[in-house]
Amino acid sequence: MLLRSFFESGLILLTACGKPFWNVPLPTLTDEPMPAGWSAEMGVYALVLAPERGRIEDHPVRAPIVLAESTLTGERPAHFDRLLEGRWPDSVRASFDSAFADLSRSNQPHLVDRAVVEHLPIEIGGRQPSKCAGKAGPLCEADRTFVRVSPIGFNGDSTYAVIYRATWCGPLCGTGVIFLLRRKPNARWCVWSAKLLWIS
Repeated sequence: MLLRSFFESGLILLTACGKPFWNVPLPTLTDEPMPAGWSAEMGVYALVLAPERGRIEDHPVRAPIVLAESTLTGERPAHFDRLLEGRWPDSVRASFDSAFADLSRSNQPHLVDRAVVEHLPIEIGGRQPSKCAGKAGPLCEADRTFVRVSPIGFNGDSTYAVIYRATWCGPLCGTGVIFLLRRKPNARWCVWSAKLLWIS
């Protein structure tokens, strides 16, 4: 009984004001300027198409990276509201909502602008990752990461962005992640939040 009472009082303390004390701090925006000549799109692609470190079981994006030449549609993800955390300020939530609305307008796939990604260490591939299942060939090698991205959704002043990335790294190896990015005007982007939507 005493233990139960202690646990309940501790639980009340840890959730004071309805918010747990162990929340991860919000990301910090940088003042570092965007490289000369880079557009907002280039900065977003530089983050979401960069090779990652991590355990193989977690399916990190590993070089060489092959980007599909056409984008996915800009479909609004199911349970969109769960992507915007309640602890974020209302202005942040509203700006991401605006970026999601912009993303949703792109309901048709279109070609990736090669000029926007030419500065990145990636290849542009004509085949979609799903077409590589069970096939061999230079664009279907298991030691490559095949990537498809959605169009980028921006808020009004391009300081908030959302983009969906699907990867394929072999049979039963792939992920779908939605990235929420922020930046100060003319500064580099930072990943504000990245949500894993699926993994195989």
